Amino acid sequence: MKLSARDEKIIKSIQTTLAKYKLYGGRIDGLFGDLCRTAVIAMLNKAFPSMGTKSLPGNTYEASSVYTFLQTGLARAGLYTISIDGKWGTNSQDAFDELSHLYSQAIKKTNGETMLPLQPATVVPEHISRDQLKAMLPQANWGKLDSLIDPLNMCMGMFDITSGLRKAHFMAQILHETASFQYSEEIASGAIYEGRADLGNTQPGDGKLFKGRGWLQLTGRLNYLKCEAFLRQHLNDPSIDITSSAVAASQVANNPLYSALASGYFWGYIKPKLNPTADKDDIYWVSVYVNGWAKQAKPYYPSKDLEPNGMADRVAKLALAKKAFALV
Repeated sequence: MKLSARDEKIIKSIQTTLAKYKLYGGRIDGLFGDLCRTAVIAMLNKAFPSMGTKSLPGNTYEASSVYTFLQTGLARAGLYTISIDGKWGTNSQDAFDELSHLYSQAIKKTNGETMLPLQPATVVPEHISRDQLKAMLPQANWGKLDSLIDPLNMCMGMFDITSGLRKAHFMAQILHETASFQYSEEIASGAIYEGRADLGNTQPGDGKLFKGRGWLQLTGRLNYLKCEAFLRQHLNDPSIDITSSAVAASQVANNPLYSALASGYFWGYIKPKLNPTADKDDIYWVSVYVNGWAKQAKPYYPSKDLEPNGMADRVAKLALAKKAFALV
């Protein structure tokens, strides 16, 4: 049994939603078995307590069988109102997204706090389109669009980089730091970080092992460990490993999804002032939080004693991103 690439992506996204609600603890592998089925039934029962789910049709791993089971459950909940045909389209996805929303409301604590820290994500919501990303990149890098778009959208959703200004500032900093996605690892060896206790580099070789990687340069053993723990928890996947070896750590540079999520973790948790500062459209302080500051020989802001490296390019990249997101 082999699923099409589209069906595998859809089922993996459904598994991801179930996992984020801690209803499903299996692998995100596109195989919709008993664990997934039980998780969906639990979601339906919580969102619709009076609904009978015992007689829902069984399913095999075949996509049409999985979709028939899902459509039937969604139809009984009143969320899916067209024919049950075993084909997954916009109506099916919208119905499942609504079930996710209703389930999230059902599990809220009495004080209004959600029991889980992340909002549901089925098929990755679009925060940045392929055309918007294309408008920000030189033509020579258009071949990377397909590998970048889903990781960027997943990252933006996970770390609440979803308003126009937040997205524009996030992309501006990434475009500068990576030279428009040419680099995802600092060129230097990382030896300069050896022995840096503030980065958690307490073991011999940590400087090079945990050098800056990802689109916003995750750096240091401590930050790698914290990022790894965060991703394991929020992706419900204890197998995530970016710390055990040089090969594992290199994934932060070599795998676009790890590059994106490590950058989102940097943005949202290592530097938690970035979203609020982006909301103020303050490119100077966004850049300071990303890069630090120093005395510049040719400053972009002559009135300031210190500023980040490459301010002129950061400002130019922000203008490019704002244009792509129709903010100007």
